[in-house]
Amino acid sequence: MPKIRVPRLSEVVLVLSVALNLFVAGGFAYSQYTAAHPTQAAPVAPERRLEMFAQKLGIDPETSKPFKEWRRSLRTAQAALVKENQPLVAQAWEDLSTPAPDTQRIQQVLDQMATHRRAFQADATAATIKFLNTLDESQKKTFMSMVVDRSNPYAAPVRNSLGN
Repeated sequence: MPKIRVPRLSEVVLVLSVALNLFVAGGFAYSQYTAAHPTQAAPVAPERRLEMFAQKLGIDPETSKPFKEWRRSLRTAQAALVKENQPLVAQAWEDLSTPAPDTQRIQQVLDQMATHRRAFQADATAATIKFLNTLDESQKKTFMSMVVDRSNPYAAPVRNSLGN
């Protein structure tokens, strides 16, 4: 029967050292790869972006009565728009899925949706003007510069409410 060779302690230590070095080198390479390829951050909810928007204006979103009223007005107008347009969207898709869609009927539904959107924008604009009247001049300038800057994610809910 052949004898099984028992590895020496130095051989075991050498193998463990090589394995540990490979593990450390792999971790370093992975960290360098992830640093060079950052993942995209999760989108922030519109409600949270409005709060961040207020903070950029120097307003505490929890204690500012004008901000709370503005936010509530935008939320109410948005909810009304969704409530009015959701059935119309479903109807438009239903009409489009028929073998012979009625173009005139679909256009009427789209016109109704546009009318609701226009009313929403008018409500949002009125609420925004009322809110702007509560700001001082530097806050108004900051507000307008953030809204005009299309790369500013905090102002997106405002831009979307007023028609982009």
